[in-house]
Amino acid sequence: MLRWDDNILDIREQYPLDLELTNEICDDRCCKHPGGRNCYMTTDFYVIYKDGSEKAFSVKTSRNLLKKRRTKEKLDIERCYWEKFRHVPYEIVFKEDMNVVFAENIRIVSKFYNASSVFDEMSMLKHMIATKRIQVDMESEPLDFPYLLEQYREALPEVKGEVSVCQTHST
Repeated sequence: MLRWDDNILDIREQYPLDLELTNEICDDRCCKHPGGRNCYMTTDFYVIYKDGSEKAFSVKTSRNLLKKRRTKEKLDIERCYWEKFRHVPYEIVFKEDMNVVFAENIRIVSKFYNASSVFDEMSMLKHMIATKRIQVDMESEPLDFPYLLEQYREALPEVKGEVSVCQTHST
């Protein structure tokens, strides 16, 4: 979903946090450093926006994880690292709150981002959506590709080497 955001310049996944700084945070809080003092902590996503702003995201499957004292402690170390020492906003994102339809639609079309994945009209449609040359509602409902193909067929460039079903059968 982050990759779909046109305002994002760069996304770093499993971004390593400065070991000396996370140890200092743990010492100040009198808590054990996750994985030990020589083990780097990471943040799931560190994002740099085109306007120069930054944001760090930790992704968790469920809010139920926050019931665990140690999980809350680790997230607090991470939050402190970003907000207090790096002056970067930090957010915990829960998978249960994500728009599953949006994520699935992105997953389907992103497979066709590269033109080398295009082999017929349907894959061309998905490529055009993935590269945002055709704008469709990605968030409300699963994409109905046969319907969209009928709607946008005239807007699709010709697919080189495509053979229609009618041309493959001889009479």
